[in-house]
Amino acid sequence: GLNHPDGALFAARDFRDGIGCDMDKKEARRTDRVIQFACAASDMALADSGLDKATINPDRFAVYLASGIGGIDTCEAGIKALALKGPSRVVPFSVPMMIASMPAAYVAIRHGAKGANMGIVTACASSLHACAECFYAIERGDADVAFVGGAESTISDFGLSAFGNMAISRIARPSAVLAVRCCMCRRRSRNPMSRKSPFTRVICRERIRLSFRIRISRPSPT
Repeated sequence: GLNHPDGALFAARDFRDGIGCDMDKKEARRTDRVIQFACAASDMALADSGLDKATINPDRFAVYLASGIGGIDTCEAGIKALALKGPSRVVPFSVPMMIASMPAAYVAIRHGAKGANMGIVTACASSLHACAECFYAIERGDADVAFVGGAESTISDFGLSAFGNMAISRIARPSAVLAVRCCMCRRRSRNPMSRKSPFTRVICRERIRLSFRIRISRPSPT
């Protein structure tokens, strides 16, 4: 689950049902979990900021939201459906669910942000680049207020297997150490999601928590 700043715990089912991201079940089925994470985190960021959206000029309300890989769960599910059931069984919403710019798009629609909108994709540096782009946009005077940060949802059979095999072949980069450690105790299992240990659970939970933060940026008072 994911810890809300107020102490509430979001479980995986909360996002499947749309509860954790304040979506109805129909919309939740049409969005990948990375989009749901972004929407839930943007709600938290707005609440933490104390800003009233009614006082913000929507044309100067920007979104700079990163995702290193987008909807990998949707991609994985689509490939399985194609291989096992044929092309007619691939979900028609797969493309808008999986592309990495959709978290930024959904957050903008959700909060009425009609200013600059960028989905940054630069692997492990995505969120950092989003913060930098947002800083420069505010410095240039292109925006007054902005959502900035990143969202990921990569804990899947494919994601864990890929990082686990990267660790085995010893080509893992330092920036991927967190995910690699998450996989190493599972790498002897044919099902990468089946093996569990307290260490793994802590690492996975921390990785999700780190990937679930979005901030609202605005110019500092002069």
